[in-house]
Amino acid sequence: MLSMSYGFRIVAETNYPVSGNNGCIAGTIFRVNPLWKGRAPLPPVTHQDSIRFRENQVSIPPAPSVRFKPVLFIAGMLLYPCSAGADMLAVAVGHGIIHSQGSNAVFLSYQTDAPTLFNQKSLFDLSIAHWSGGNYNTALTVARTLRWKLAPKNYFAGTLGIGMVDRTTDHLGTHGQFVARLVFGRKFGKYDLSIGETHYSNGKKALRHNWDGPNKGEDFLTVMLARDF
Repeated sequence: MLSMSYGFRIVAETNYPVSGNNGCIAGTIFRVNPLWKGRAPLPPVTHQDSIRFRENQVSIPPAPSVRFKPVLFIAGMLLYPCSAGADMLAVAVGHGIIHSQGSNAVFLSYQTDAPTLFNQKSLFDLSIAHWSGGNYNTALTVARTLRWKLAPKNYFAGTLGIGMVDRTTDHLGTHGQFVARLVFGRKFGKYDLSIGETHYSNGKKALRHNWDGPNKGEDFLTVMLARDF
């Protein structure tokens, strides 16, 4: 017991300890007993008081484990220091395939030169996309593109990045998504024309993680026209 000189005393009662389960916080019950003249102090803590204290505690569940290695790899690839280079604006249209049949998509992208990666030409890519249909959505992504030159003006490119979608649907069960794109393209002076396939999913199977919700993904065949500035 700790007595104070301000007309009350604080009593620490430990006869009925409260044990913590599942992350609950266990501790001692404190009571403030007034020492006003003519009034009796409050009764001591009972066993029922300790039970009520335990029931009112908040249980903090353990955080789920997440496989971060693929995410860290992509983040490191995206944040690799950039160098000054040409900027390019691109617009693309796409038609849904596989689970996305019946939908149409439009993409707007800003691309800029990045340092070579794996000894190949590289670009940073910031894109916004929207597609129609029963699982309509809007996506914002940041990605890194690698280009392999097939001929003086022809190339093959692969893009990998991360992003967010505006809503969860029967095809995309989480807001966080990965984006992957494969294209064949050709340069025409300052213009760039390419055809390819774009895929969105949360990597549920690839990462072997049991995220809630569906992960059918969205897939589009695309035609893109870009211009250097």
